[in-house]
Amino acid sequence: MPALFPSACCSAAEKWGFVFVLLAVFSCCKQSPEQNRNGSDPNASVFSVRLKNLKGQTVDLNACKQARAAVFYFLDPECPLCQGYALKIKNLKEKYQSQGFVFYTVWPGKLYTDTEIGQFLTSYKVDLPELLDPDFLLTNRFEASVTPEVFVTDKRGGMLYSGRIDDWAWDTGQKKLKIEHNDLEDALAGIAGNDFSFQKKTKAIGCLIEK
Repeated sequence: MPALFPSACCSAAEKWGFVFVLLAVFSCCKQSPEQNRNGSDPNASVFSVRLKNLKGQTVDLNACKQARAAVFYFLDPECPLCQGYALKIKNLKEKYQSQGFVFYTVWPGKLYTDTEIGQFLTSYKVDLPELLDPDFLLTNRFEASVTPEVFVTDKRGGMLYSGRIDDWAWDTGQKKLKIEHNDLEDALAGIAGNDFSFQKKTKAIGCLIEK
């Protein structure tokens, strides 16, 4: 059986040095590819993601751990559907915030400026905290693909609902005259009433998130 150390005559210091090298190599091998790329742990809670707002301040999502549920809207300031849903996004926040829900808007990518995002929030009176996601950290974590798309998590980061806000847009560029299914509001009402019989996942229709 080959010896663990290169030479039987190695000093104690050399042997310990060799052990530390082995441990360092082993530690690096255990690190995931995602950790190597951006320093984040893909197995950590979604609330560990650190994103900035329009003021350049890092938003601490750990506040979500004290909420009944957290709602994340993925938006694009130039997307007509996002503009069309702005009032409903505002109204749902006003209705459910007092029941322990927290709400965020998420802005993925770098195709639009901070000024355009700010103008959207101001023009449509969407008073929700904004999360700028230029490197798609939260976008990839949620696997968001279009805007508008919404994700609702529990206080541990587990998914409660994902998909569309309602069925107003039934296909790309196609809208109904009358909304028949208010999927997001059904989910929020169910969570507030501890009734989880609502549909957990729907298909969001909207503007493609370009990466």
